[in-house]
Amino acid sequence: MDSLVVRVLFGLLLLVIPLYLFYAIELKRLNTFIVSVVRMVVQLALVGMYMYWLFDQNNAWLNLLWLLLMSGVTTGMVVRQARLNYKAAFLPLFVSIFVSTLAISLYIIKLVMNIDELFISRWFIPVNALFLSLSAETIGLVLREYYIGLVRFREHYYYKVGNGATWIQAIAPILRRALDRGYLAVSHQLSLTGLVVFPGVLLGLLMMAVDPWYAVVTTVVLLVATLAFQVLAILLSVFLTHRVVTTVRGQLTDIISKKHLSHS
Repeated sequence: MDSLVVRVLFGLLLLVIPLYLFYAIELKRLNTFIVSVVRMVVQLALVGMYMYWLFDQNNAWLNLLWLLLMSGVTTGMVVRQARLNYKAAFLPLFVSIFVSTLAISLYIIKLVMNIDELFISRWFIPVNALFLSLSAETIGLVLREYYIGLVRFREHYYYKVGNGATWIQAIAPILRRALDRGYLAVSHQLSLTGLVVFPGVLLGLLMMAVDPWYAVVTTVVLLVATLAFQVLAILLSVFLTHRVVTTVRGQLTDIISKKHLSHS
């Protein structure tokens, strides 16, 4: 039997400890726990095979296709989190997220990590996966607050535009309020990210025998890059949806469902 299979079986054997404890104390949801563990193992195995194939191919076009698909999934999560109209918001938000992810990741890979092969799977996929997985909720909440603000403070918007203010000047207070309220709402997530996720990234790099100093610097840079990606995606989303939420006469339309306004 292959040595890797034997080692995996030894690892899975550790499940005996929690399973025996739960059985001994007659845990009522033991079956649910077992099903959840099996589902998790199967999902990880499928993701592992998919990632193994991507890494083995190491093809720039396949990696870009993967990023397109993941950007689409993330956009769907953002639209749902922000409670926006899918038909109106999906395309501009998708472009914003895809372009922001691609730009920041290539900047990191080329100028920070000094890697000549920009679309190398070993870095391109994990870096972009980190950005997307950690940012959907934050971007969604900020955009939700922004579009709600456009509805609630439209008279203030019209007043500024009517007095000669540019579009950017008119939305600046609303966007500032959205960023303040949105990031305040996910402050607990940011703390969890700083305490759990990025130390996990650091440990992962160390386990791959990366030089400790290089691992620390890389982790810090990825943290900064994630925040930069979020802000860039938010700003691009606001800019690209301007034509969606503004008529030819400069009047605002409602991109967010009115039934959610009373819950905010």
